[in-house]
Amino acid sequence: MIEIKNEELFGKIIAEEMASINGNRVLTTWEMTRFVNALAKASLRIQTSGTFMDFDRDNDKLTIWSDSNLIYTVGADKTCQCKAAINGTVCWHRAAKRLASRYLLAEAVSERREPILATV
Repeated sequence: MIEIKNEELFGKIIAEEMASINGNRVLTTWEMTRFVNALAKASLRIQTSGTFMDFDRDNDKLTIWSDSNLIYTVGADKTCQCKAAINGTVCWHRAAKRLASRYLLAEAVSERREPILATV
C-alpha cells in the first residue's frame, strides 16, 4: 500500500517532474503531452488508489492492481506489461513508479531529519 502522508512533499515532487518534462527540449509536443497526462493520472491514482499498489523497496519494484483487474509490475528496468508500454509509448504505471519511489525516498529522508532537528 502506498499512503501519501505528506501532501506538500508529494506536490513538490510532482512539480519537479512537471518542470523536468517542460524543460526537456528533446521531446516533441505530442510526447510532452503524453508525459504530462501519464504524470497526472499516476499522481491521482497514487492519492486515490494507493491501497492497490505495493512498492518493494528492496527490489525497486512497483506492483499495481489496475481498474481492469490486471496486475502490472514496473521494476528497476522501468519496463511495464501494459499495452501503452508494449507499443513504446508513455504509460502511467511507469510514471507512478517514478513518483512513488521518489516520494518514499524523500519521506524516509524527511523522517530521519526530524528527530535530529528536534534535539538541537
